Amino acid sequence: NPSIDGHSVWFCSDEHITFSPNEGTPQPKVGERVFVTPAHIDPTMAMHDVAYVADTYGNVLGTWPVDLRGW
Repeated sequence: NPSIDGHSVWFCSDEHITFSPNEGTPQPKVGERVFVTPAHIDPTMAMHDVAYVADTYGNVLGTWPVDLRGW
């Protein structure tokens, strides 16, 4: 299942997640980036031609071609 450090995941689908902060963890602000470790991403990736690879700071490190079109 997807996970977010310091938070509880309530519901997830391939492209959306509902979560809440655990006690003692502040609520994220609107627009703040939240690092989510997904369970799987294949249906979402199949809709794109390229994946952007980023570090935990949001810096784009490069791209990976996606060969799943029409999957």
